[in-house]
Amino acid sequence: MADEGAVAVAEAPVVDSGAATESTGESTQSTEFTSQTQTDKLDGRNQPDALKKRISELRRSAEGVTDPAQKAALLADAKALNDTVGKGRAYEQIYPTVREARETKTLVDSGGGRDGLVKAQATLSEVEAIDKALESGDPSVIEKLWQEAPQGMVKLAPMIFANLEKTNPQEYEKAVVPHAIKFLDSSGFPEAFDEMVQAYKAGDKTKGDKLPANLARWVASQRSATREAPKADPNVERLQRELDERKSTESQQATDRAYSDVVAHAGPVIDKFLKPIVAKLGLTKEQYADLREDTWKHLQDTRNADLTYKTVANAKMKQGMEQAAAYIKSETDSRAAGAARTMATRRYGHQLKNGAVSTKPNATAQPTTPGVTRGKEPTPAEIDYSIKGIQAAKKAGFKDLSDMILAGKAPLKAGGIRQWR
Repeated sequence: MADEGAVAVAEAPVVDSGAATESTGESTQSTEFTSQTQTDKLDGRNQPDALKKRISELRRSAEGVTDPAQKAALLADAKALNDTVGKGRAYEQIYPTVREARETKTLVDSGGGRDGLVKAQATLSEVEAIDKALESGDPSVIEKLWQEAPQGMVKLAPMIFANLEKTNPQEYEKAVVPHAIKFLDSSGFPEAFDEMVQAYKAGDKTKGDKLPANLARWVASQRSATREAPKADPNVERLQRELDERKSTESQQATDRAYSDVVAHAGPVIDKFLKPIVAKLGLTKEQYADLREDTWKHLQDTRNADLTYKTVANAKMKQGMEQAAAYIKSETDSRAAGAARTMATRRYGHQLKNGAVSTKPNATAQPTTPGVTRGKEPTPAEIDYSIKGIQAAKKAGFKDLSDMILAGKAPLKAGGIRQWR
């Protein structure tokens, strides 16, 4: 499989420094991004009526229980149900999907976390101030740039003058003449010229003729110096060339290793989602290989078109190829199911009965158990919040009912378990 353009140069992301309060009710939050203190108070009035009713039932049931351990368990379940569902609803108001929340966190982490964003914002403000100073011709910006990159300014100065001469000759003359006069003064040219004039006035023609020849040679030497670039030491050039070649080879080898690692990881991940979809179609080995290749290509194309992916991937590249490969593999994990469904439908949709693609496995969901049906997310009125429902959640391997709901499953009052993720 080819991974053409897995990492592409991307524009810097626009970061919103605003911070949202994670709560379903009353909350207080500092406006300072760097020293934020947050207190979430879950307000039961914001919960669905069915859920509020169930929580009240659990609490009333707990009051009638004499066993302290059982009473504490019921109260803990009521509190956990209220807190977990409330927080889940608050998260969904900001991030409608888990993927969006995960991508946002990854993007923030790639920029150095919250502290990194603060520094980036400060740097951006400083750059904007420099841009404004440059646009208005504020001389103070020169000192700032010189402090930031003294060697770079030395190298850029001749090119700035050359470009000024080309684009605006009049301003070039105004800028250069004072410096040219200062240079001539410091070189002793005026004194030599005066000495030549005095020699002629005194009748010393031999000395008078000799001085202009010396001045002409001096001017010629200055002109020659401006045309000839300084010659570098050939040994230094050779060593630098060898060093560059070595770095290039090592970088290419690291890239090749990371590429191979990503491709090797992709195959089994795609098979995990693709094989169950087309299992009943009886595809030949060659047909399945072609479909698998198309799925990988589709995954790469959609991934590489994602600005968030490109931004984070480039940030990971700067940290090292191992970090970049780990991130790219995680993107493969999260995108493989969608790519498999899309390409299977595109190629064999007419043969797949009743949307067989919907039977995809979900890597994050709990294993399907008997009595579990797939469908839309049930409303709070459909969910069984009773002791029976709590027991069903624990029997299915969940810590409590709220944990089960967050995993995309819930016991129904009508019987059975509904799974919607």
